[in-house]
Amino acid sequence: MEDSHIALQNLPGNVSVFGVFDGHGGAEMALFVKKHFVTELKANANFKNKNYEKALYETFFKMDDKIKTKEGHQEIMSYMERSGEESMAGCTANVVLITETEIYCANAGDSRSILKFANVLSRLFFNL
Repeated sequence: MEDSHIALQNLPGNVSVFGVFDGHGGAEMALFVKKHFVTELKANANFKNKNYEKALYETFFKMDDKIKTKEGHQEIMSYMERSGEESMAGCTANVVLITETEIYCANAGDSRSILKFANVLSRLFFNL
């Protein structure tokens, strides 16, 4: 399986974060993003200032920056099943951040989210 995910509630500011990372060509990139995404999000100045849209945007790019470091490269290599080869893996990402009043969705690659809202009152009305 090349997918990983995060599901964390009660982050600072009563925020919840859910994410799915779909590995392509190997699981190593999806595992790397799973490990680092929330830590980098919480450290982001815009997250601390409740500018969540900008925080998500910057955290996606932070993942790219971390991957390019020597330490990031070594960590990715440690996740590989085929030692001795260079990783050609990548991953798509779909992250939803939920506050008490808003829902933010960010994605990279070909992953998308769909929000379905079920109106309980209308269902009750039509079931009478």
